[in-house]
Amino acid sequence: MNKARPLYFRLSLLLLLFTLSLWNSRLFAQNVYCEVGEIVVVEMEAQPTVSDWQLQSDTADYSGTGYFVWEGTPKYGGGGAGLLSYSIKIANPGTYRFQWRTHIGNGTQNTEHNDAWLRISDADDFYGYRASTNSTVYPKGSGKTPNPEGAGGAGWFKIYMNTLYAWEWNTNTSDADPHAIYAVFNSPGIYTVEISARSDRFLIDKFVLYKEASYNLFAVKNAPASPINCDFYYQDIDGDGWGNPAVYVTGAQAGYVGVAGDCVDNDSTVNPGAVEICGNAIDENCDGIAEMPTTWYEDYDNDGYGNSAITLSFCGQPAGYVADSTDCNDSLATANPNANEIPGDGIDNNCNGQVDEAGTINSIRLINSTDDTIIQNIEDGDVIGMNVLPSSELNIDVITNVAVGGIVFTMTGAETYTVNENTAPYALFGDNGGDYKVWNPTMGNYTLIVDAYSGKNGGGTLLGSVTVNFTIQPTASSFPVNWLGFEAKQLDNQVNLTWQTASEQNNSHFIVERKEANQAFQQIGDVQAKGNSSQVSSYQMVDPTPPAGILQYRVKQIDLDGKFSYSQAIEIRVEAFEALQLFPNPSGPGKTLYLQGNLSQGREVNLSLISSTGQVVWQQDRFSLSDQGKMLPIPTLAAGMYFLRVQNTYKMQVLKLVVNP
Repeated sequence: MNKARPLYFRLSLLLLLFTLSLWNSRLFAQNVYCEVGEIVVVEMEAQPTVSDWQLQSDTADYSGTGYFVWEGTPKYGGGGAGLLSYSIKIANPGTYRFQWRTHIGNGTQNTEHNDAWLRISDADDFYGYRASTNSTVYPKGSGKTPNPEGAGGAGWFKIYMNTLYAWEWNTNTSDADPHAIYAVFNSPGIYTVEISARSDRFLIDKFVLYKEASYNLFAVKNAPASPINCDFYYQDIDGDGWGNPAVYVTGAQAGYVGVAGDCVDNDSTVNPGAVEICGNAIDENCDGIAEMPTTWYEDYDNDGYGNSAITLSFCGQPAGYVADSTDCNDSLATANPNANEIPGDGIDNNCNGQVDEAGTINSIRLINSTDDTIIQNIEDGDVIGMNVLPSSELNIDVITNVAVGGIVFTMTGAETYTVNENTAPYALFGDNGGDYKVWNPTMGNYTLIVDAYSGKNGGGTLLGSVTVNFTIQPTASSFPVNWLGFEAKQLDNQVNLTWQTASEQNNSHFIVERKEANQAFQQIGDVQAKGNSSQVSSYQMVDPTPPAGILQYRVKQIDLDGKFSYSQAIEIRVEAFEALQLFPNPSGPGKTLYLQGNLSQGREVNLSLISSTGQVVWQQDRFSLSDQGKMLPIPTLAAGMYFLRVQNTYKMQVLKLVVNP
């Protein structure tokens, strides 16, 4: 009996099975997960496992048929090990947020077994963004800066979460400075999402890419898995090459196109590639905004505030006009809602209907009631340590610049106290003929409002009001931060804020506050603190939309116990961002182009004209602008879209130019 034949058959069968398996896995790996309606939802187990990624289902509450968990050794050095690759098809270009549903699979620390690597290298942009600080970071090794705190390289983001004992939608990069993850796809097409192992016992259930304008997190959590290997085409009734994302079919057919995104499919002049026309109440480029003329107010004194009686309705800001209409005296730059009242000039400088009232209250003072001597002035944000005071028996009084009928004190916080003082000295806790009564303060935070009136007991006219926030604590050194400096600078239409601390102890975070004229300080952002440090620490934040005028900024530091202190308040005058116009626009071959701007005479800019492919086709340095419009010596241009970059030392604007055939 020949025994070689069964062995041959067995070997042939094994080879066939191996070939079929390889062929099947290749088909599996070629799956494409399709964006439909501006969302892609991918179950991790839809792809075969690789390396030490294991498909499991013993941790409850997963979606689909299971989840992947990394059972290999940690890969802290960089991404690439245990590579999972997912192809996604984007039909509606734009900016998508990346989120995934994950779980810490081992231990009791929320900073361990809590991360993996992520890369979308063929996206047109891939970045992390933190809205509260308007901060953007790019993967290390991508050639872009700034980069996130912590590990990274070769275009990989380290993506972490910090929740124990539960599946969580929490997807951030940058250690101790969480930034959400975004990818930009400028064109329809197929892109690759790469995931690789970092922490062992890190569980990943599924990931989602979606447009935030169309979905909130609740909708994302409940969205069904995306179709696989789809071939969608979108109805294009108006024949403009852009389809209706709500009406689609599988497979090419007449009247359908492969690009979605049209917001009005019965008008060929309306689609994401169209040029917006101001004033016609139509959203031509499908960005959700129908640009309309704005009412502008003459700013004769150039203080950033306009005269409500003199207006223009215009698309784009005309020279000499502003959006704010609250100036009470447009012939005097020192009179506007953001100006400081000047005592004795007989003018209502701050436009509140009163004259010289800002000079009524001179100072608020901390008094040693043991000997009736002055210890210090109390300023907003002061932290007063009892261990450095000459006495624990205190009082507070007020000095005025002009005669008043009485002072009303309102104190809240660690103690609550309200009193009317009708004769000098105006002491919060009273006096006996100038001998100050004793106040032994409770430790804590205080807010003190001091109102000066022309009459007694709060009667008559309010002449002036000052509010101070201060803290009284056992020691001057027990607060966790030693401030070094705080600075504000305008760059383009933003304000960059930077500050430093000499040392920190149990420091939780900072809150940045901004104050406009006749308003209280308002929070505009927060920044994570270093926590504990004996070295100089530097911080920064950008105010992305500061109003024009004189602004004040301060930083409120909060420690882990909830105590707080303030930096000094700093003042900056923010200039309105200059408006520029390019006309005629759209233009045509051989037409003369003009650039109009309200930059003051003698200021020069550098110009660069860039094609839609990124090529610089014309440029000129030291070009002087004109309010009436100045001709641009640009050569004849081919039909297409261009971008004119206008830049000087401080600011830059980019204007879109369309040249029709």
